[in-house]
Amino acid sequence: MRRLLLALLVVAGLVLGFGLYRGWFRADRDRMREDAHTAIEKVREVGDSVVGGAKKEGDTAPEGPQK
Repeated sequence: MRRLLLALLVVAGLVLGFGLYRGWFRADRDRMREDAHTAIEKVREVGDSVVGGAKKEGDTAPEGPQK
């Protein structure tokens, strides 16, 4: 059991070391910004479809007393 655990730790260490060497875990800031922009646009689309005909910012309020 200990040999198996030790072997798994060694393999995990080698993969981690090789991944760091190859740059697998480096954050691509441009890609992150692009993904964030895409996510914001999708949320806006969903919000618009949910809200439907509701007034948006800048629209005038209906005249007359509110019930």
